Amino acid sequence: MKGALLFCALCSVAFASIDVVPNVNASSAGNTSASTITAPMSIEYQQLLGGGQLPANPVVITGISFRAAPAEGPVAAMIGSFSLYLSSSPNYPNTNTPGKTLMSSTFANNVGPDRALVFSSTNVVLSDAGCATPGPCPFDIPIPFTTPYYYSGTGPILIDLFETNVSGTSGALDAESFTGPPGGQLAAVVGTLGSPTGTFLYQGNIVQVTYFSAATIVSQIADGGAWGTGLVATNTTTTGPAAFSMDGYQDVGSGATQPWQPPFVEVNSTQNLSLPPGGTLFLHTAGTASNTNNRVVPGAQRPWT
Repeated sequence: MKGALLFCALCSVAFASIDVVPNVNASSAGNTSASTITAPMSIEYQQLLGGGQLPANPVVITGISFRAAPAEGPVAAMIGSFSLYLSSSPNYPNTNTPGKTLMSSTFANNVGPDRALVFSSTNVVLSDAGCATPGPCPFDIPIPFTTPYYYSGTGPILIDLFETNVSGTSGALDAESFTGPPGGQLAAVVGTLGSPTGTFLYQGNIVQVTYFSAATIVSQIADGGAWGTGLVATNTTTTGPAAFSMDGYQDVGSGATQPWQPPFVEVNSTQNLSLPPGGTLFLHTAGTASNTNNRVVPGAQRPWT
């Protein structure tokens, strides 16, 4: 095998897709609502989206949106500071599948290792005109991510919100409630900001997820002797950052594979790296080819011993 130079344009022209979670609420309003908070307070709010509600292939999530509950009036709320993180989670919104652990009332227990800050702002205004019954209302409360999030296509996604000085005067968000146990496609934990625990709920706000597919397959990567592989990923847009993630799998014989992190010189992890508009990411496997930096030159053909 020869060293290779691979060009990956992960954020070229693409058509965004959307999914509504729960899927059944794409065209129907939820069975409950989440009223805006009237007295100013600071909270942490976690919500799990069931994995079966999301694409089964790797995607890059670029934003989420919420909608008003029908006949609850216009949504009017203010948030002093607002930080949104996304991650995978070891827990699930239901126990429909044996061996799956239900979402914990301890916030930290729900967070996955790929936690990423996707949006942060201050003096955030939530505003929506609402709609009449039966609804549903349009998804008019968008949160466009400043840093896209890579979703591998398996397992639930955790939405983790940190909000200070939240207060509202009217309205409610559309939500769906489930009987538990076992629960359904959404679950949530809400508590005072800074507290390690919150109150668990078999319900959650109905959310629209915006994403596009971005999977490039590298069939072989050299990582031994004097052979190596160089990869280049470029964000070709001028409008926003792009997310780069790469999952590695190693052949262990008999057609079987195991997860594998290629030994790149520049980074220890290839999950949720952010590229600014026009930015380029260079990755080189840690071969032993002789050069001034003792690292592989992209595209160079070297023997593999």
